[in-house]
Amino acid sequence: MKNFLLDLINFIKFKKVDSHKVGFFCENKYIFEYIKPYINKKANNKKILLISFEKIEFDSKNVIQFTFLTNFFREIVFLSLSLKYLYSSTPGLNQNLFKRSKFAKCKYIYLQHSLCSMTMIYPKNSFNDFDAMQVVTNYQFDEMNEIKNLNRLKLKIFKSNYLFLKEKNSENDRKIKKDVLIAPSWNTNFYKNNFHKKIISLLNKNNISFDLRPHPMSIKKKEITLDEIKDLKISINNEFNLNFFQYHILISDWSGLFIEYYVFKKNILLVDSEKKILNEEYAILENQPAEIRLRKKISKSFSSDNLENIIPEIKKLIEKKDNHSNQIDKFYFDM
Repeated sequence: MKNFLLDLINFIKFKKVDSHKVGFFCENKYIFEYIKPYINKKANNKKILLISFEKIEFDSKNVIQFTFLTNFFREIVFLSLSLKYLYSSTPGLNQNLFKRSKFAKCKYIYLQHSLCSMTMIYPKNSFNDFDAMQVVTNYQFDEMNEIKNLNRLKLKIFKSNYLFLKEKNSENDRKIKKDVLIAPSWNTNFYKNNFHKKIISLLNKNNISFDLRPHPMSIKKKEITLDEIKDLKISINNEFNLNFFQYHILISDWSGLFIEYYVFKKNILLVDSEKKILNEEYAILENQPAEIRLRKKISKSFSSDNLENIIPEIKKLIEKKDNHSNQIDKFYFDM
């Protein structure tokens, strides 16, 4: 009841200002880090509305934030929206609480929060109801054009810089603080198969420093619990603003982080867990997902049968103390 009353008061205030032209929808603090650079850019010269599902610490005189805690008001807010443009990094428009307005001809623009494929890790038709779609790599551009043609969409696809990585590239603190960051994706069997425990044991035995960074969705989906992590008695990194430069090596499985780490010329080692698949039809598309196509080109992979071989590779990379220098042809970046 308390949240309902808070949302009611918030909604009344919201309807007094939602005639602003531009707004952003940000589900949580994790996603906020990816779209914050775009909010800052838009807020330089105009008033911006920020709609969120949890309170986000963000101070800007041109940004008015509204946080809605109940599903009733979350849906009502979207259905009654009066904005001209709404930017978001949440897929599945019109497939959940996030719906198109019934009262305004609002344009919905999708912003990227990953360098991953647009096919395998997103449910089918996740982008069909957007008016415009940002792509930040050439392979995303090719994939979205295939999706557009296949579904006969009017969706506008535009290339632009991935401002999240441009902001990360400006980090001043580049001192290596730990050897390894373990950061698996969610919706794989990484935790179910105890890959984390096996890797942690190997690292501890060899005195290799590390942090574990569980994906927020892994916690939400109970792939691993906070109590289980606490029982491991290890150091974790759950900062929303991850500093890419503080680790020498990334260990992951299917997280888009492995592509981002490559952009910053970091060493990547991958575990062959089950693929993160939310759309089984990805296999019928002509464009192979980047996570599959790039992993052998930019990293070394280890199966459950040869996981112990990851230690000699880590030691070699630490001793070498430099990172890769080659680049992938088909990236579209202006770093």
